[in-house]
Amino acid sequence: MPASHLLLALSVVFLWGTNFVVIKWGLAELPPFLFACLRFALSAWPCLMFVRRPPVGWGVLATFGALHGTVFGLLFLAMRADITPGLASLVIQSQVFLTIALGMVIGRERPHPLQLAALALAPAIAAQLYGVRPADIVTLVSVAVLLLGAAAAASVVPARRAMRVDPAATLR
Repeated sequence: MPASHLLLALSVVFLWGTNFVVIKWGLAELPPFLFACLRFALSAWPCLMFVRRPPVGWGVLATFGALHGTVFGLLFLAMRADITPGLASLVIQSQVFLTIALGMVIGRERPHPLQLAALALAPAIAAQLYGVRPADIVTLVSVAVLLLGAAAAASVVPARRAMRVDPAATLR
């Protein structure tokens, strides 16, 4: 792997890894849903300049945007309440398993055998990761809110069916 690719990969890991800490700092000053709205508004500006709208209906885009916005709203709400950035980053990744499950149910997709193996292991892994020790300051309500957000993140299932789009073709 070229050094430039490795540096790019490490940059993504660093940015994603610090993302939840920065969210926690921002939540000390802003209400959760306002913060989520600002995050999307600021990230939309460059997209409007450099990315063409994909060739799908506005209804699909609006539904996907609303569901995806719900993910961050619920994430920010849970983090504002009492869930730590580290635990939040783990719980929100449940969206991977929920996406596979919803793809099977809603999209009638046939999962790969490795996906089925991951789904079989997911409950045991989640029990270990979400296990609450007495030193943790987290409530079951916050974890439930975050899992609801992860379920909303699985909105990619219907969006994936509606948007068979070449991402490179959307660049201006």
